[in-house]
Order: sequence, then structure tokens, then C-alpha cells
Amino acid sequence: MAEKKRAVKMAVPAASMRPNV
Repeated sequence: MAEKKRAVKMAVPAASMRPNV
């Protein structure tokens, strides 16, 4: 789970802040 969150943050830091999780 942590790995996926890290990849998403690096790929699109904007999506991490948005309710796209």
C-alpha cells in the first residue's frame, strides 16, 4: 500500500491531494 502511494505521489502529486485515492 505504501509503495503504491509513493509511486502516485511521484507520478502525480496533484492527484494525491485530490480525492482520487
